[in-house]
Amino acid sequence: MEQFHTFRQMEVDALDQRLSYLPEEDIQYLTSVGNGHHETLRRCCLGILHAGTDSDSTTELLERYPTFNVTIARTRGSIKFILENGPLTAFIDGQRIHESMREHLCSAAIDLIFHARAIGKPQSPHEITDAVFRILDHASVFQRIPPVADPLKLVERARYELTRITCFGGHAISDTTYKYGKTVCTRLAERFCEFISGGGQGIMRSSFSGAAAAYAAERITNARMFGFNCPGIITSEPPNLFVKPLVILPDIEKRLEAFIRASMGCIIFPGGPGTAEEIQMILSMLLHEENRDQVYPVILTGPESSRDYFEAIDSFIMKTVGRDAIRTTPGPLYEIIINDPERVAQHMMAAIERAKNCRAAHDDQELWYRSLYLPEEVQQPFHPTHENVSKLEIHRNQSPYVLCAQLRRLFSAIVYGNVTDDGVKSIQKNGPYELRGDAEIMREVSILLERFVAEKRMKLEGEYDPCYKVIT
Repeated sequence: MEQFHTFRQMEVDALDQRLSYLPEEDIQYLTSVGNGHHETLRRCCLGILHAGTDSDSTTELLERYPTFNVTIARTRGSIKFILENGPLTAFIDGQRIHESMREHLCSAAIDLIFHARAIGKPQSPHEITDAVFRILDHASVFQRIPPVADPLKLVERARYELTRITCFGGHAISDTTYKYGKTVCTRLAERFCEFISGGGQGIMRSSFSGAAAAYAAERITNARMFGFNCPGIITSEPPNLFVKPLVILPDIEKRLEAFIRASMGCIIFPGGPGTAEEIQMILSMLLHEENRDQVYPVILTGPESSRDYFEAIDSFIMKTVGRDAIRTTPGPLYEIIINDPERVAQHMMAAIERAKNCRAAHDDQELWYRSLYLPEEVQQPFHPTHENVSKLEIHRNQSPYVLCAQLRRLFSAIVYGNVTDDGVKSIQKNGPYELRGDAEIMREVSILLERFVAEKRMKLEGEYDPCYKVIT
């Protein structure tokens, strides 16, 4: 098959002025074998180069290209990436790299250096939020891009001030869901929305594809499609070729915080355990007492074929977190709209106006939700070892926001065990995670996970071997 064809060696000029004066120390930092940072760069580059292929397994990818390597050499004006034994599909006619991939390689190098030199390992909630802000600011996420000048017409001021929406959803989805996600984001992009997503395949690609169609039709030349990724999953969720720009966050938790703080609202399409993780993170945040007067609109939507899916998600939330917590005043924490892209767009844009008023009242910028409180339970990194998973407290004898945070970690562990190299190796060595907790809650967890498996939401291809065992 074509995706197994490899090149022996390719050189890719950076063509990014941010890398023009890269110190030798930074080059050595990224390329010195044995310091751990070179391996991170290697995996990020391999993930970028295999975009568009049919695998979401890091283990399979590393086995497919075991001798892939990347080094950096200085040129007269900048640097170049020297790539060895990677996917030939990254190059057109085996000679010229896709320009989007060139940009993504540069972004990965820039962000990884910035993490090490300017961010380090933040510990306190304030330090973590500050680190997320500085990473996004360094990547020009908060920069307003003016439209391309057209000498024949005046440019409306509104075209400078595009609003931003986060899109969540699965990478293993049906064609019907793909087309629906594309239509929804076309409707929103027509209303001057930009999008942030994980930047991978499935709904992440369809949302950007739909947005690109609307930008072309409406002559919107200043919109961007942000892909927020992290080293731990980039090999299983490589950035699609619509992504511009790619932003690398250090870990899953900082990535999730970036999604929320940098957007005005969130659209959630059908997905698997990763989407369930994102839902629980948002619920934990919105349920916290500190956020009672905050506004962050959330709409769950999909085609008619996903009606049962969202009924199952809603039922799971009601039976675990509780109806009283979710159906709170002044309104429910989320809205479900089935098979109506126009209604989704109208409701989201109306909700964004309320969100803008809320941010103005808290002296927040529209593109950075500073005053929103993130509970420590969802902000601090969670490493899903077997021991840590066994210590999850899945019971109702705690605040609803804490229960959501614990469920977020449970779903995060399943994602980790499904697609990451370290997670797969840990499962092979120690057996599946044992998920324990309150009997009624764990029964609902089991029902939901069984549905994900039956609907093939756990893995893009092949038979799924569960990385977990629910103990009820």
